[in-house]
Amino acid sequence: MKLTPKQLSATDLRPVVGACTHFMRCDNARHFIFDMQGVEFMTSPCRVSLILFMQDLGYIRGHLVWVQCHGNIESLFRGSHLDAWFDLCADDQEAMEVLSDG
Repeated sequence: MKLTPKQLSATDLRPVVGACTHFMRCDNARHFIFDMQGVEFMTSPCRVSLILFMQDLGYIRGHLVWVQCHGNIESLFRGSHLDAWFDLCADDQEAMEVLSDG
């Protein structure tokens, strides 16, 4: 899923998480790739929403991979140790390799 707002808020993320939850429940999807190419900032409530979504994924042994995280977002993930919950990848191909190995 491509996330496009420069400043990602919980309101922006809500429909994305809703769609992913729908795929988990109805289509048995367990793995997701979030493309963060255009995102430069993420609000605290947005990070909380992500943590809750990652907990839901954990219940089904799912996996979340982030691609094209740059600058502030990568620093935020690494500095807050959120990168321990998911993988940061350079591109979709690397993300697919991570998911196929997992």
